[in-house]
Amino acid sequence: MFQGYGSVRELPPEHLELWDTLRLARGASYLGWAAAREGQDDALFIFENVLPLVLRLAADYAKDSPTLISETVSTTDALLARRFATVGR
Repeated sequence: MFQGYGSVRELPPEHLELWDTLRLARGASYLGWAAAREGQDDALFIFENVLPLVLRLAADYAKDSPTLISETVSTTDALLARRFATVGR
């Protein structure tokens, strides 16, 4: 993807460094959108399919910044378990 974009416009390295942060932010925006539409089919799709991906992104992101999240909750499964224990399935 980046090669294709780079063939049209130069992409500075500092912009590439932001890619993981931007993906996580975009994923969080999808979750917020779905939370406001709980019970709708498209919201259910997001909770079932996008939530695990966003949690994995968040866990990976947190590994690079250990102050962002407790070391005891560093896996997708642990994050999902916490989410389900807090707000249900």
